[in-house]
Amino acid sequence: MKIRNVCVTGNPEFGSKLKGVYGHTLFLSKCFGLPCIATQICLNYGIQKEVAYFHLGFTALPIIAHLFKDRSKKNLLDGVIFSNLISVAYFTYVNANYYGTAMLVSYSVNHFMIGTDGTAFDTRIPSLDLFMYGLSFFNFFAIRTLSD
Repeated sequence: MKIRNVCVTGNPEFGSKLKGVYGHTLFLSKCFGLPCIATQICLNYGIQKEVAYFHLGFTALPIIAHLFKDRSKKNLLDGVIFSNLISVAYFTYVNANYYGTAMLVSYSVNHFMIGTDGTAFDTRIPSLDLFMYGLSFFNFFAIRTLSD
C-alpha cells in the first residue's frame, strides 16, 4: 500500500495513471471477490450450477455501469454485494458453518462501514489501510469457510 502512495505522489507525471489503474483494479476486485466465493459456497453445498453461477451473472451490472462511467455503479455494486451476502448468510447458517458468519461480518463491516474513500470512524488511519486490514480478515475467514 505504501508503495502505491510513493508512486502516485512521488511521480507527478505518471501518478494519475497509476491511480487510475489501481482504482479500476480495486473496483474489479470488489465486483468479483464475494460473488466468486458465494458461487463456490453454493457449489460446495450441492446447489444447481445454474443457480450458483447466477451470483456471478449479477456482477455484469456494475461492470457495465463502470465502463459507461455511470454514477449509479456504487448503488449497483452495493446491491450485488448485499444479495451475495444474503445468499451466503443463508447457506452458511443452514449448514452451521460459523466461519461463514465471521466472513459475512468482516466483509459487511469492511465494505459498508469502512469503505475505501476518506477516513473511517474519525481516526487518523486512512480508510484504505483499514480496508486492507479488514480484507485480510475476510480472506482468512473465506478460506476457512470454503474448506469446511
